[in-house]
Amino acid sequence: MELVLQSPVGAGTVVYQWPLASGEGQGKRDGASDILETIRWVYEDFPELKLPLENNVLTDFDANSYESMKTLCDKFNRAIHSMVVMCKGTTVQKVSNNPSRGLLRHILQQVYNQAVSDPEKLNQYGPFSPEVYGETSFDLVCQIIDTINITDDDVFVDLGSGVGQVVLQLAASTPCKLCLGVEKADIPSMYAESMNVNFRKWMGWYGKRYGSYELIKGDFLHEEHRDKIVSATILFANNFAFGPSVDHQLKERFADLKDGTRIVSSKSFCPLNFRITDRNLSDIGTIMRVSEIQSLCGSVSWTGKPVSFYLHVIDRTKLEHYFERLKNTKGNSRSNGENTGDDGSMHYEKNILDRRTEEGVSSDSSDPPTFMARTERSGCCTRSGSRGKGSDNKGSEAVIRQFRRRLTRSGKHPPSTAARSSRAKRTSRSITENTEKANTITGLDILHEQIVSSTSPQGTGQESPLAPECPGQLQTPPTTSTVGTQVCGELEIPQALQNILDLYKNQFLSMFERMKRDDYRSYINDQIIQEKELNQTLRRKAAELENQIKRLISDGVALLKMRMAELGIDGTCAALLTEAKELILRHRGLQAEAARLRAQVGSIEQEQARLVAQRRAELSAVVKQDGITEPITKEDLLREIYDSMRQRRNMLLRASRLESELSSLTDGVPQ
Repeated sequence: MELVLQSPVGAGTVVYQWPLASGEGQGKRDGASDILETIRWVYEDFPELKLPLENNVLTDFDANSYESMKTLCDKFNRAIHSMVVMCKGTTVQKVSNNPSRGLLRHILQQVYNQAVSDPEKLNQYGPFSPEVYGETSFDLVCQIIDTINITDDDVFVDLGSGVGQVVLQLAASTPCKLCLGVEKADIPSMYAESMNVNFRKWMGWYGKRYGSYELIKGDFLHEEHRDKIVSATILFANNFAFGPSVDHQLKERFADLKDGTRIVSSKSFCPLNFRITDRNLSDIGTIMRVSEIQSLCGSVSWTGKPVSFYLHVIDRTKLEHYFERLKNTKGNSRSNGENTGDDGSMHYEKNILDRRTEEGVSSDSSDPPTFMARTERSGCCTRSGSRGKGSDNKGSEAVIRQFRRRLTRSGKHPPSTAARSSRAKRTSRSITENTEKANTITGLDILHEQIVSSTSPQGTGQESPLAPECPGQLQTPPTTSTVGTQVCGELEIPQALQNILDLYKNQFLSMFERMKRDDYRSYINDQIIQEKELNQTLRRKAAELENQIKRLISDGVALLKMRMAELGIDGTCAALLTEAKELILRHRGLQAEAARLRAQVGSIEQEQARLVAQRRAELSAVVKQDGITEPITKEDLLREIYDSMRQRRNMLLRASRLESELSSLTDGVPQ
């Protein structure tokens, strides 16, 4: 038996099989409610059918009767046929561009009910598998659509599309150029094929348009799908249970995405407060901005609690801005070093520049300044270990001679005075930049030497000797702006942290002093002897407790056997089994007796209820005979019972009085 509904736009019919209710458990669905909702959504699109359908079709029917439902469907089909005949040859617009959200929700629910015959099969996956199945609600997808601006140039890809609900909803409700869904599991992919067929059928039946989409069976991590992911502008991944391996492979593919690509996921691929540092430059968070989408209750199928989704936007300018800030910070530190020069490194650089300018050392290419800067840096680092001025003069003369030989081999003569002046300025800037780097490296060495000298007993109160070629480092400690201004300023140590550091320091120093004493070794030996004695004492107590436990167990067993002998119970296994069987039989007999008594009590209670109902009927009949029309209440019954009891008591008193009088009269009569 079948029920047929005709399309309001002439796109064929849909057939429902009777009986309409089918399935069990979560897969149970009611076809009658589907038919009624379908009819209601038809007159939402065609207001001229609303009054006829509400007054003549949806008024008197029985959802459990085939004849009644068939009559309802026939009335609907006649109304649709009349409307089609009336609109024939006219330009009445019958098809809207896209379905409303309410109608789309109804269509997707119908498609899901007809395609997914057994929803329990969707949960059949291996434990701890990344193929865990989970569905997102219709309202959550609507919220995502409202959050991101989707245009007709966007390409949407669902990574792990399941049965394809999200892809179908995006294709029907957005102007997306193409919607793709990739699913690896076999059962969801099988249901996705049926979803595809039913979705196209119902959208055509309602006369609604939808965008281009495709549901693909496969692994989105395979290389054949890499181009689809890279070319997408919107990606959706319900990666709540994907695992670290799948997330890592997705991050590798996200690194190739275009700027402006949006990724929506149930688990963020980088922290919300991600900050770029020199240690995480290879992290995916350096090229994406993350924001949290406001969560909804019931947004996913695996829990009723709110689950947050995250919107990632690929933005490589974030990394560019980081390098620009880093460059500006270095530039500011260099400019500060040039403007705030002292008698240290700047004076040393000027001396080198003056010496080389006087000797006419210059070049018209960028290579000689670079060579000169490297030579000076290596020379400074090499001479930092020497002690005296002789090595300084020899190193400087060697550098100048090497530079002169290079100029001679190139065959170039010293330029004019103006050219030498401009070249000298450029050379000065190059020397300044490279010398700052050399000073930074030397400053780290100085810091190391200061720490070593402060911790060693010989170095207390002494300064580490420094190279005379690095006078700037002699006057400026490494903790000043000479070293630290390239990264960040010096932070003030909080007072609480300073207090606890001082406490630790005092404790360490006191421990060191104690360890240096002569009696420390004997003190440790005494403690070892005490611990050994304590260990022996504890072992002896444990042995005593074990012996006591054994004695108690043996005494308990002896007493149990004695008691069993007094009761006449044999201690063998056969006797115990026999007694156990007797106890079980007795228990079953008592259970049967209890069941019989319960049944008897139930029958007595039923008989009581029957007698009470019969008595109430008799009382109501008597009341009606007496002309009482008001219903008898509980107070009236109690009052009646009280009057009856009082009358009975009076009659008993009167009877006893008459009996006493009769006995007295009997005694007074002569024999």
